[in-house]
Amino acid sequence: MSELIAVLIGCAVMAVPAVPAPGQPAGVKKENPGPPIQDVYKNHFLIGMAGDIPGNYSGEELDLVKGHFNVVTPENCMKLGPVHPSEDTWRFERPDALVKWCGENKLAVFGHTLVWHAQTSPWFFAGGDKEVVTRRMKDHITTLVGRYKGKVRGWDVVNEAINDNGTAETARTENLRNSQWVRTVGPEFITLAFKYAHAADPDARLYYNDYSIEVGPKHESSMMMLRRLIKDGAPIHGVGIQGHWSTANVPYDAIDKAIKNYASLGLKVSITELDVTIRGAAGGQFGPGRPRGPVTPPSPQDLKAQADAYAKLFAIFVKHKDVIERVTFWGLSDRRTWRYGQHPLIFDASNQPKPAYAAIVNAVQQPNPTSPAELPAPPKNFDSKREGIERGKVETIEYDSKAAGAKRKMLVYTPPGFSKDQKYPVLYLLHGGGDDETGWTKKGAADVILDNLYADKKAAPMIVVMPNGRVVKAGEKPAGKFAGFEEFEQDLLRDVIPYVEAHYPVKADRRHRALAGLSMGGLQTLDIGLTHLDTFDTLGVFSSGWFPDRREKFEKEQQALLKDPETNKKLKLFWIANGKPDIAYKNNQAMLEMFDKYKLRYVFNEGKGGHTWDSWKNHLFVFAPLLFRDDK
Repeated sequence: MSELIAVLIGCAVMAVPAVPAPGQPAGVKKENPGPPIQDVYKNHFLIGMAGDIPGNYSGEELDLVKGHFNVVTPENCMKLGPVHPSEDTWRFERPDALVKWCGENKLAVFGHTLVWHAQTSPWFFAGGDKEVVTRRMKDHITTLVGRYKGKVRGWDVVNEAINDNGTAETARTENLRNSQWVRTVGPEFITLAFKYAHAADPDARLYYNDYSIEVGPKHESSMMMLRRLIKDGAPIHGVGIQGHWSTANVPYDAIDKAIKNYASLGLKVSITELDVTIRGAAGGQFGPGRPRGPVTPPSPQDLKAQADAYAKLFAIFVKHKDVIERVTFWGLSDRRTWRYGQHPLIFDASNQPKPAYAAIVNAVQQPNPTSPAELPAPPKNFDSKREGIERGKVETIEYDSKAAGAKRKMLVYTPPGFSKDQKYPVLYLLHGGGDDETGWTKKGAADVILDNLYADKKAAPMIVVMPNGRVVKAGEKPAGKFAGFEEFEQDLLRDVIPYVEAHYPVKADRRHRALAGLSMGGLQTLDIGLTHLDTFDTLGVFSSGWFPDRREKFEKEQQALLKDPETNKKLKLFWIANGKPDIAYKNNQAMLEMFDKYKLRYVFNEGKGGHTWDSWKNHLFVFAPLLFRDDK
């Protein structure tokens, strides 16, 4: 995780253009805050907010909800007390309005909460023995879940059943809160609640939800309770870690470990009530309420600390994206929060993004961190042929090259299970100055690396085209290893790509074309890719960087490109890797400084290797799984 955290900590101190600088008065300038968070994380997990919308929310606030979030948790209106104030009385007006509004605006709803020790009307337990209270619980769950069957994605079935302040001794028990549920029905009330909810809507995702269960004795007690529920046949799908933290005490390592522990039980995880207070309280206990008098604004240092905290948290969440289903903020803004006055969310009280917003957005878009991410080392034998796995196929293809005035050769790799009835994205992979079209297979084991990645389900199936990057015209002899370097642009665009798209089942649009190369091929990727973003939206540059004269030439000739905000929008991924021992490192770093000057977003991974095939194989191993995730 260290490499991703390095990226995000760097991002935390950066702001996307519309983010006000720390300390700037909120709401002075209202403009587009940047890319929607839901879009940024669409390949990772749902992004949610909590609120009893749409009532009492302004049009601006509702636009913020629609723009940035794709799931809503009702903050109060579905809780036992508000929705079911007496045995024969239901208050469905606000829940109905919320579900209707979310449906009309294509937002999912996650219900909260069916059984809780708090905000439960006294009638629920009045004069009731175990049988009566169990019947009331079943009727409540059946009615509420059944009413929204097919309209609500899932439910926090039981909320906060475990005691606070555990000890080493209580960690060996479930340490359930001595609530009226336990006193009247017994510990089995939790299992029963899950069974009743599942019976009412078999397709709903069902969660146990609690605060501080990620750390200490309470975590151990939660594991004990969850094992019992699973053993008893409770239809539980996931665990909600509420995530009420403070900048002073976020338990990062414990969160990371807790997610792994819950996943080991076969459960998914969601962060269900996320907020990070500034100089405020942590935990999910009821606080002292809304403060009176003026609120102390956060200092620039406060905002940076909060952005760093959110950056580290989202590094953990991204790391566990295969386990995490949803990250929901508890509120909308620093005005719409139960921690009012403690500035806990990523939009301020005027609905303007804070530095924490930039940290979260940049976590995945990954503009340039102040500290580069460390290139992760590949596992042992990642480039060796495995027995017992399906393999792709490499073919040598001859095509007519108008650029060369002759036939030329390229290699085409088709993935395991290739079918002409399926359409594939394409990676155009370029070699270095000392090789030809065979370099990536003979020396780089590209086909073997990709076969192994597919066997581990770590990469989307793709066709890989490996052309010869030097175009020598018919009748001419190569003049040095860089001969035909510039002519290759026309060969690639006019001959190679059209041939591939005419003879292979490919998705022929920019979203499904990537261009990458090593050394000389990296320079070609820069020259061709950046100036043809209508053709490619993903670029990979391995061990490369313009020489000073070419860098100056590019900067002078491509001012419009470098200054155009649309350039960053068009670049889905601009991935660059190099190691300090590499002969290209100095030019690479000078190039990155130029990109920084124009705020051009890229991902930089710093390796430990030199200008060798060991480095380039590692680059491909890390880069390939980042491609075409929508197709995975």
